[in-house]
Amino acid sequence: VAELARTYADSMNATSFLSDVRAGNVDKRRWLGYVSATYPIVTGFCSGLGKMIGNFDAVDHRRILQTLYRQGAEEIGHNALWRGMLRSYGITHERLHFDFNTSPQYFPEPVRQLTARMVETSKDTRSPWVHYACQTAIESTLLPVVTESIYPSLMRTPALASDRITLA
Repeated sequence: VAELARTYADSMNATSFLSDVRAGNVDKRRWLGYVSATYPIVTGFCSGLGKMIGNFDAVDHRRILQTLYRQGAEEIGHNALWRGMLRSYGITHERLHFDFNTSPQYFPEPVRQLTARMVETSKDTRSPWVHYACQTAIESTLLPVVTESIYPSLMRTPALASDRITLA
């Protein structure tokens, strides 16, 4: 998983968008479009976990549910961080959530595919770890993207940062 995640991270870091972010060539409007368009991935993890939890019996699947509940608490924390960032930019997260659920065609294809896959895997009670493995792989991919492209670029490009959040 780590090797594949690194391959995907390298591929993402090589995109023209992230190259422009690192070079400081992304204006705030384009940055906010990116932040907004990727929000459904953040909520998709939580939604998928919530749907998956409902598929298990509390007695027969106690250990699995304990793991999923812990993961759900972590994802709720991620959602809160992302919503805070959106609010700091003046973006209404409820509207983004509504727009994605009612008009997904306006969001990037990879976002639609990824969230659909998370919902699909949440329905399979034979292998609850599929959803968890999918999430782990995605997080393993995103960590190098955030640490190598996004965070350093935001630190060097104050015009992209909100006036109401502190990045350091």
